[in-house]
Amino acid sequence: MLPKIKTILYASDLGNHTRPAIRTAAAIAVSHQAKIIYLHVLEPITNTARSLVSSYISEKEINERLQQNKDEMTEYMQKRIAKFHEEELSEEENQLETRVMVKIGRIEEEILKVAEEQGADMIVMGSRTHSGVGQFMMGSSANKIVHTSSIPVLVVPIRD
Repeated sequence: MLPKIKTILYASDLGNHTRPAIRTAAAIAVSHQAKIIYLHVLEPITNTARSLVSSYISEKEINERLQQNKDEMTEYMQKRIAKFHEEELSEEENQLETRVMVKIGRIEEEILKVAEEQGADMIVMGSRTHSGVGQFMMGSSANKIVHTSSIPVLVVPIRD
């Protein structure tokens, strides 16, 4: 008997060709009547960049701008997910419980942290290849998560 999937974490880089991965996550959520959490992780500003920027604006202003960027990205994701649901899901399927989250941090660490905090039973993410050699390997974030996650990870190939 397969384990019950109650919560799916869909981690996205918000690329232009991510619909196959979103479709997969939504289909699994619908079939299991699971909640789906849509997550995007913003990488933090590097110490070098922070040092350069702090010569021109205060630390408080840097943090306010990072928060503003996070808020704008959350709003963008909410609109994008709503559009996907409207275009791709039936009215019944659209009753899925969803949540949009944007975090700032190292991508792999934040995905695994949110999965644990939210009690996710599965992580779904896309993996894009950029070269001939890359076609034989997963993207670095997907690869790290597959090898460190304590829950199942489904990696959906994304073709540019």
